[in-house]
Amino acid sequence: MDEKKLSRYITGDLSPKDRNEVVKWINASEKNLNEYKARRRLHDILLWNSAPAPSAGEARKIRKDSLGKRMLRRFSFAAIAVSIAFLSIFMYHAGQKSEISNPPVFPRSITAPAGHQLKMLLEDGSTVWLNSGSTLLTAEPRQRKERAVELLGEGYFKVAPDAKRPFLVKAGKLEIQVLGTEFNVISYPDQGIWETALFSGSIAIMEKGEKILRLSPGNKVSLVDNRLLTAPLDEEKYLWKDGILSFTGRTLREIFNELSSYFNVEIRYPESTNLDKTYSGKFWISEGLYHILDVLTYDNRFTYAKINKDDEQYIRIRFN
Repeated sequence: MDEKKLSRYITGDLSPKDRNEVVKWINASEKNLNEYKARRRLHDILLWNSAPAPSAGEARKIRKDSLGKRMLRRFSFAAIAVSIAFLSIFMYHAGQKSEISNPPVFPRSITAPAGHQLKMLLEDGSTVWLNSGSTLLTAEPRQRKERAVELLGEGYFKVAPDAKRPFLVKAGKLEIQVLGTEFNVISYPDQGIWETALFSGSIAIMEKGEKILRLSPGNKVSLVDNRLLTAPLDEEKYLWKDGILSFTGRTLREIFNELSSYFNVEIRYPESTNLDKTYSGKFWISEGLYHILDVLTYDNRFTYAKINKDDEQYIRIRFN
C-alpha cells in the first residue's frame, strides 16, 4: 500500500473510491492490519508532540525500533499519564511508557484533547482518566490539605483509600464524596447532563455540604429535572477508559452526534428514516473518526466527505 495514500486515509483526505481500496487492503491480511495500526499510532504520537508528519523513510525507521515493534504486538490507545507529585508527564503508548524530556510543571487545570483520553496519577495515589474534551481542576498547592478536584466533562476515578481525608469531586452544583472506590462522573452543566456510576465501594452525593444520597455498587444516578434517579449501570458505556467506543442499540443519529462531540468536528446529515436504524458495535478510539465512519458504511447505505469551504470545516453525510 502506498504510504501517502495510507496517511491520507488516516487524516480523512481520500475519495470514497480510494477509502474503499484502503479498507479492503487493511482487511486482506493480519500483516496489513498491523501495518495500518503502526501508522495510525505514529500519527497519534505526532499529534501529541505537535510535530510534522514523518516521511515514508522516517516511518519505516520508527517501525523498526523497539517502540515500533511493541506497537505491532499491542493494540491500544495513546494516552498521557500525569504525576502531580513528581511534576512529570509520561506518554503511554500501546501499554508501554516512556518519559518525555524536560517535563513541564503540572497546571492547575488540564484538558483532554478531542479524540483522546488523559490518564493522571494524583499526588495521593489516586488515578483519574479524563475523557475527550473534559477538564479537571486541582487545588492550588497551598490548598491541597483536602483531596478535592473539580470536573467539567467526563472522568473515571480510582481513588486511593485515606480514611482521614475523604476525596471530593465537585461536578456542577453537586459534589461526590468518597474514601476509596472506583466511579465514573459525567458533568456538563451547560447541557443539563449529570450522572455518576459506581463500580466498587461507596459514594455519597452531596449538595451544599449535605449528604442527599448514597449509591451502591453496580448502580448509577442521574440528575433529571432537579431529581436524582437511580438505575443499574451498563458497564460497556464506560469502556472509553480502555480506549473503546461502544454502541449498543444506538441509532445512527445518536452515533453521529456522539462522534461529533467526541472528535470535536461537526457532522451534518439530512433528516432521513435511515437515521433511526439502530447499530451495535465497538471501536478502538485510536483508529480515528474516519475509520469508524468507514466501518459504519458497511451496514448503512451512506457516504461521507470532509468539507473545507468558506472557513467552515465539517463532515457531510449523504444517504444512497
